[in-house]
Amino acid sequence: MKGHRYLTHVKRLAEPEQPLQQSREAAAGLGGKLAVVLWQTPRSLHKDMARLQNFAHALAAWPEVRHALEFRHVSWFDDEVAVCLCTHRIANCWSDAADWPLWNAVTTDLVYLRLHGHARTYASAYDDGELGDWAGKVRDLQAQGRDAHVYFDNTAAGAALHNALRLKEMLG
Repeated sequence: MKGHRYLTHVKRLAEPEQPLQQSREAAAGLGGKLAVVLWQTPRSLHKDMARLQNFAHALAAWPEVRHALEFRHVSWFDDEVAVCLCTHRIANCWSDAADWPLWNAVTTDLVYLRLHGHARTYASAYDDGELGDWAGKVRDLQAQGRDAHVYFDNTAAGAALHNALRLKEMLG
């Protein structure tokens, strides 16, 4: 499940308690089927450790699911942020896209991979070579005892389903 953009894009992670409670209540019907909530930050949100610490602390009120954060501005891609995520058991989202760089920090036993289309964000398919590279990364993570959740968001040209099925086939 993707966290509501009101909290990530409008509130920009500030004052998260009430929006988090509303999201938690809205997701309650999913029960044990909900494994991870992804919180995608906007590219315009630059690193703010106080804001991140407050948000991470607030996520502790929703302990029955895992949380992943997708940063899109490079200012977040550093050790201080990785340590914060690790401390609060928040997974860093590996976000592959043409429009922003990939930050492949591993912060928990869960790695959330979001593949938006490497050549053209949302619109390009992954070829077998690229999918083979991702399959290798997933196998490496699994060999380290980590869970890898892979989501394809290259839906504009309809490639997501084909790419997901092909990656699944490659992984056996």
